Amino acid sequence: MENTEQISGRQQPLQKSNSYLIQLERYTNDLIQSTILLNSYNYEPKTKELFELKTILKEKFKQILQVNSSIKQEIHQKSTDSKEVVLKIKNQIKNLDQLHREIKKYCVLTQTESE
Repeated sequence: MENTEQISGRQQPLQKSNSYLIQLERYTNDLIQSTILLNSYNYEPKTKELFELKTILKEKFKQILQVNSSIKQEIHQKSTDSKEVVLKIKNQIKNLDQLHREIKKYCVLTQTESE
């Protein structure tokens, strides 16, 4: 009986990190949809600044995907403390949200430049 309580106590941090991992996946999927807009013909940059901004946004997106991949590896390897993984995931979600907002801002800028 004691063993099952200890196992369930250990699984609780894992379940918490899994729920954050699911949230991370959802934010990533939303960001992927935003990058589809970024690459859309409707949002082609018209100025040098917008071309540069688009390049920066694409690079940030690649970096975020790399960090996502490393977080997933850490979870699968179970080499990192679950609290540390949760903190990394929370930070990554903030980064995803920030980039998502930057892409939306870029899309608005491309539309105002064309008017």
